[in-house]
Amino acid sequence: MAGTHLCLDAQATKLLSNRAAVEACAREVAGLAGMTILGIMGYDLANAHGQEPGVSVVVLLAESHIAIHTWPEEGMVTADIYSCRPFDTERVKECLRGYFGITAFGDVHLLERFGIEPKKSAALVTS
Repeated sequence: MAGTHLCLDAQATKLLSNRAAVEACAREVAGLAGMTILGIMGYDLANAHGQEPGVSVVVLLAESHIAIHTWPEEGMVTADIYSCRPFDTERVKECLRGYFGITAFGDVHLLERFGIEPKKSAALVTS
């Protein structure tokens, strides 16, 4: 098993309360990366200040997952994208930039994941 895991935080200017747009972005990211969508769930997150709600969208993939969360009151978006196959992280970042009007990326973590042998995994679990 190997894979690419991209986690990022960003300042953003648009579509942060638009669940349909966040879901469309997640679908486009999956398409760009050649991922297979098994299911998608989105939720509008109410807040106590009467401001526009944030949005959380989670996509279950045959290859792993995509999660996008927004905070319109803070002008922030986070994304967590993991696939067991490598994907073009720069294309994904540009897609996110286009959807959300990202003005700056904060923390960006890119992990190239490599699994361990099944025998070793089993030994770790039973030890």
